[in-house]
This record gives sequence, structure tokens and C-alpha cells, in this order.
Amino acid sequence: MLLGDPGSGKTTCLQYLTQKLIADYREDSSRQIPFYVRLSEWKDHRVSAIEFLRYSFEKLAGPTSYLGREFESLLSRGDLLIIL
Repeated sequence: MLLGDPGSGKTTCLQYLTQKLIADYREDSSRQIPFYVRLSEWKDHRVSAIEFLRYSFEKLAGPTSYLGREFESLLSRGDLLIIL
């Protein structure tokens, strides 16, 4: 958990961490796919957290992407590292 005052760099820190984890994934030193999501984008709280994450992942991966269709499978196997 990362706590701090507004403007203290929390988002920047998480974005840097995500970039580092993506580099590790591309170098095959990690099997987890990093997935950064801004919780501020979750506007409709009638949508469940898992539905919001699925939609965000599919939007990022693309509508015809293999990864987009495999969200639940990746998540259940522990192959998706969600960074909030």
C-alpha cells in the first residue's frame, strides 16, 4: 500500500514500478504480466471490481487480442499482476 498526500508522487511511483515490471516480463525474468489501473477511472460503482478490471484489461489489450479474451484465466493462474 502506497500512501501520501496529493501530489507526493504516488501515481508516478506506481507508473515507474509498472514500467520496471514490464521490462522484467519482457526479459523473461517474470511470468506475471503487469497491469496498471487507475482506480479513479472506476466511475460506475454498480459495476463490480472484477468487471471494471476485465473491461480495463480488454481495452488495453485490444478487442481482438488473445490476452483480452484470457483475462479470467490469467488472473486465476496468478499470471496477471494488478497494480492499483
